Amino acid sequence: MAGVNYPTDREFLKKELGLSKVSPNSMDGVSSRDHILEFLFACTQLMIHVSRICEDIILYSSQEFGILKLPDSLTTGSSIMPQKKNPDIAELIRGKSGRVIGNLNHLLVMLKGLPSTYNRDLQEDKLALFDSIETVQISLEGIREMIEGWIWAPERAEISLKNGFATATDLADFLVNEKKIPFRTAHELVGTLVGVCVKQKKTLFDLPESDRVSISKYFVGKEYEDAVSLSLSADKKISYGGTSKKRQEEQLKIALDSLKEAERLFL
Repeated sequence: MAGVNYPTDREFLKKELGLSKVSPNSMDGVSSRDHILEFLFACTQLMIHVSRICEDIILYSSQEFGILKLPDSLTTGSSIMPQKKNPDIAELIRGKSGRVIGNLNHLLVMLKGLPSTYNRDLQEDKLALFDSIETVQISLEGIREMIEGWIWAPERAEISLKNGFATATDLADFLVNEKKIPFRTAHELVGTLVGVCVKQKKTLFDLPESDRVSISKYFVGKEYEDAVSLSLSADKKISYGGTSKKRQEEQLKIALDSLKEAERLFL
């Protein structure tokens, strides 16, 4: 495969076929599968992200967490436990991510031992490509339905956050920012407070004030309550990419702008 002996107009052919450019090397033109590899890598990267979302769904909908529920249409009952709902769609998509990863690996392994120019082995690229496209399409449809139908249980999440001392770092930050205490000292004070809570089987919210004051004079009143507040915690993360309402709106705008640009380019 080194070209042809006839006067051909490859630029004309390129335009007729709607291609963007002409391959500068005839051997590379028939043997390269770089474009398929790049596409399969994009599919693999996408499926890894989707798989991690599915793992979050499976984890958070488990009995141990219980902060997320899926509609019955997206789950199945257990064959032995009547109370159990299995997140089948999430589990199936998580499994299919390995399939797409395997297709990419299949093509990489196939290409590594081929001599330059065309070989019949290259016919295998179609199977990997078409299967990955179909798998990604099905998976995206499934993840869309789960996101549209999921129901969150904030009251269950609040219990977990309180018992897990989720705002302990916020309390340390309060001591640093508002009371000008060195972080090393603030870390030690909050660590002592958490230790007392654990010992008494209490949380930062129901430990008696007398016990808190014995550790630090700043662990009292509205300032303390605001410092450990779950509802205020997210909005305190004001750095770019953080969880404050302003930063979330920024991230949402970036995502929507990216989606509009993709639609403009490809649809």
